[in-house]
Amino acid sequence: MLYYNDGSLIVSIDQGNYNIKSAEVVFPSAYFPASGDGDGDAHLLHYDKRLYVLGGERVKQNDDKDNEDFLILTLFGIARELEQNGIMGGSHSIYLGLTLPPAYMKIKDMRMNLKQFYRREVAFKYNKRSYKINIRRVFVLPQAESALYAYVLTEEMEKHMAKLAPEQQEVYRSTARPIDIFIEEPIGILINIGGGTTDVSLLHNGVPQPLPAADPAKGVIYTYDELISNIRTNHGRRIDENTINRYLRGEKNIRISSPEADDIRNGMARYSNNLLGHLREKQLPFSYGYALTLGGGVSGVRESWSGNSIFTMLDFLTDIRATAKGCEQLVKRMLDKGKGIAPESKVG
Repeated sequence: MLYYNDGSLIVSIDQGNYNIKSAEVVFPSAYFPASGDGDGDAHLLHYDKRLYVLGGERVKQNDDKDNEDFLILTLFGIARELEQNGIMGGSHSIYLGLTLPPAYMKIKDMRMNLKQFYRREVAFKYNKRSYKINIRRVFVLPQAESALYAYVLTEEMEKHMAKLAPEQQEVYRSTARPIDIFIEEPIGILINIGGGTTDVSLLHNGVPQPLPAADPAKGVIYTYDELISNIRTNHGRRIDENTINRYLRGEKNIRISSPEADDIRNGMARYSNNLLGHLREKQLPFSYGYALTLGGGVSGVRESWSGNSIFTMLDFLTDIRATAKGCEQLVKRMLDKGKGIAPESKVG
């Protein structure tokens, strides 16, 4: 969240089919109606005379996010982002940043539907604290490209920082952005592996280029579904998506057996190889470009892709909030450029 100089707040929500991300918060794209008055529930949203709690089954996979499910998840995201920044209720004017896969940015109706759907005044309670939010303007920006403008470090940037003198490292961490790399690179390839889709962008010295056959490939959700089914069939035990995700991230206290872990690794290797084959069919310049892999699916392809000779340069960005963080920066930039334009105000 950023404070803008007209007293409004800039909040960006990366509406993933697997996770909802803001600049400070990540949570699964899942909610369910609360029972009774919801007393005792954490992450309780009271909206439109109904009560909702985060958790349960993930909402249905959907490319169009202008629907009630994602509105409710976005309200959760706004409330959690505000409270993470110490704002516990009240009336607030917001510039809302949303993102789409680069291929979908070309579809004018999809962009306009998002803007019209989310530009509204909305009152709700989150954890029994009242909010009245005026979303005065909605900005729709490309997903992976937005992440380049966040103040986050790729793994190669981390290596570079480690070589700096201690007094320089703090400055570098707070000022460096991935776009600084790509401005110097003649050819850049962004591979954004999300839950629902895997999207590709091609850059020339940091400037996005048109891509033929730019339809997104499948994201990791579909492979997770296959893994869950295989483990239930092969081992008679049900695990969930969160368990798979945490295992791939190398987190502790993941209670799965060695054969189940083997199934996960083998399944992700198949997914990684199939995805790379799909990307190669697009004739992307991996042999002479700088490839940056980002998004929630990075941990699923790292083992298979690292060291693969097809890449002349392969980097990873593991902060899954990078798109939301970068989107905020781009919204601020767009507002600064349009200062002479009369702002949109309350929804009439």
